[in-house]
Amino acid sequence: LQFMRFTRNWLRDRGLPPYEISNYAAPGEECRHNLVYWESGNYLGLGPAAASNLAGFRWRNAPNLKRYLDAVLSDQRVPVADVETLDANQRATELVMLMLRLTKGLGWRRMREISQLDGAQLMRAAVKRLSAMGLLVETADGIRLTDEGCYVADEVISELVREVS
Repeated sequence: LQFMRFTRNWLRDRGLPPYEISNYAAPGEECRHNLVYWESGNYLGLGPAAASNLAGFRWRNAPNLKRYLDAVLSDQRVPVADVETLDANQRATELVMLMLRLTKGLGWRRMREISQLDGAQLMRAAVKRLSAMGLLVETADGIRLTDEGCYVADEVISELVREVS
């Protein structure tokens, strides 16, 4: 814990603030690739075992290279190993878990866009309690972890997820 505190402060003082619990970058240099996942964006995975997401419909290509190449080279459908469609609660839960890792936090508008659920209403009691403990900051737009909240992020996120599920 002391090392994490030291690291956050040391890097922040040198122009590399955290943009995620354990990732730091100069403003504008954040990893856009990872941000797509954390913000529940759409992505297409190409190749064996690659995963894809389209608005909560997810699939993973079969991991067998020969089977994958045979399908692609013969203009067949890519063989899929796993498929799932997330319901509203699953999408909201995932959004809480992933977006609270970001220093900008979870936006209420984004949660409604992704899950059609009112996160502010669903998590009202937990947000109030965690804010009073100094672990969350609530604004009109959403919530984010405080520095202290980052050190116990899994517990904070678990408590919020229980309210959504």
